[in-house]
Amino acid sequence: LYLDSMTPDACAAWHAANASSYQIVMTIGFSFEPCSTGASASGKHSSTWLVNIDGCGAGKGNLVCSVFDESQVSFAAGYLAGSITKSKIVGFIGGFPVPAVKRLVNGYRLGTQAACPDCRVEGNFINSFFNPSAAVGVADWLTGLSADVIFGCGGGT
Repeated sequence: LYLDSMTPDACAAWHAANASSYQIVMTIGFSFEPCSTGASASGKHSSTWLVNIDGCGAGKGNLVCSVFDESQVSFAAGYLAGSITKSKIVGFIGGFPVPAVKRLVNGYRLGTQAACPDCRVEGNFINSFFNPSAAVGVADWLTGLSADVIFGCGGGT
């Protein structure tokens, strides 16, 4: 079962899939929290391990939460960007400016500056976790500024 976003219909499909004989079901992103934590808290699918990556909520013993430090992984991405840029201009395309995405952007900025103090980091938020046309618009703007590395953070940016 592949679901790229959580809607009421997707949550119903998720529950239907869990009703089968899966031993482990993994979800990625905080948009899946209501479905996985609700199933765990209600006792549904109690023999199935529910793993939510990058999100967590209240549940019972079969819910495993895995939250990572966004600033660490994005610092590494920024350090790499600062190390390979030729133009000394790198960019980011952020989803919604929520705290987790802001941590991704800040880590990227700090990593870039650590590798290349003379580099400039430009970017913008598209106020969506999935809007390819808006992301392309920001990417075009960034390449127009001569950004030669672009980091997408916060959904399908």
